Amino acid sequence: RLPGPGAVYLTQSLRFVRPVRIGDVITTRVEVLALETTKRQVRLATTCRNQAGKLVLDGEATVLVPRTRNADATSVTNASLQTRGDRR
Repeated sequence: RLPGPGAVYLTQSLRFVRPVRIGDVITTRVEVLALETTKRQVRLATTCRNQAGKLVLDGEATVLVPRTRNADATSVTNASLQTRGDRR
């Protein structure tokens, strides 16, 4: 799961598109755009939508994936990329 414990944000950009008001229900979706296993980096896209399905925020981040014991870069990245899909 990313970012998760031990992950380090290297860059992040956010674009606020619409206001979020008290009582709004926001759904966040994170998508893996790119994996650089030799550098242990993952590029992520984030979108947030309100209860009407309208985009309220989007952005990208680059995250350094932590190492695990006795693992090469590919298995480190694969183990760290377990996702649960959309979260509310």
